[in-house]
Amino acid sequence: MIKKTIFFFLLSFSTFSLFLTAREIKLTKVSGQVFLVRENKTIIINEGYSLKRGDTLMTDTSTTIELTEEKKGTYYLSGGSQLSLEEKSFKLVQGHLWTKVESPIPFVVNTPNARLLTNYGDGIISFLSEKNKTQVFSFKGQFFIESTISENTFPSREIVQGNFSFYDESLISEGPRAATPIGYQSFLNITDMFSNMIDINKKEYNFNEPQRSLASMPATPMNAHSKISNKKLSDKLKNQVFEEFKKLKKK
Repeated sequence: MIKKTIFFFLLSFSTFSLFLTAREIKLTKVSGQVFLVRENKTIIINEGYSLKRGDTLMTDTSTTIELTEEKKGTYYLSGGSQLSLEEKSFKLVQGHLWTKVESPIPFVVNTPNARLLTNYGDGIISFLSEKNKTQVFSFKGQFFIESTISENTFPSREIVQGNFSFYDESLISEGPRAATPIGYQSFLNITDMFSNMIDINKKEYNFNEPQRSLASMPATPMNAHSKISNKKLSDKLKNQVFEEFKKLKKK
């Protein structure tokens, strides 16, 4: 009986480890030109190309791409962006990354000055290198952001549906800015750069009246275009995200 229990434990652990490491990331759509840097060589890649950890993607200024990761989510990278696929996370060096994630394993994005996590999140993460500024716009679901450069320890900020936050050097003694509602014009400006790849449905994101912010609108059902739930994360999932932050800080 003990041997069987050990066997099934090892089998379960191996299966879980495989789930963590064997996910494939593919370039599923390209509008424009995208460059791949792998082992110090730069090439132009096209739809259907399989990516691996250690790769860096760079998009031309007028390019938008779609990446699909098995059992985790879909990501869109805007023009003029640079994204590195690290071992257990993405690193956004420049530009804008639209994430549509629904996964039991936290999705992690690092920027040069911040770290962001989500389990269930439909929103845009940006890093503006000229301002050394990280931004996060949460359209659905929930995101968490924390500083990685401050000597002080601040709690991570929770960014719920319809809100945004940012972090730059002006906030180094405070931590990421408290979440505030996304305005209608801000929503249009940040999503417009993805319009050649994504059909932006304003009603899907509760934008029916220009004078009202996204956060003030009532929740709408999910549809086929976006499967991310509008509900807040359960306490269990929140705790999982906070525990993930603690693990990352110890590294």
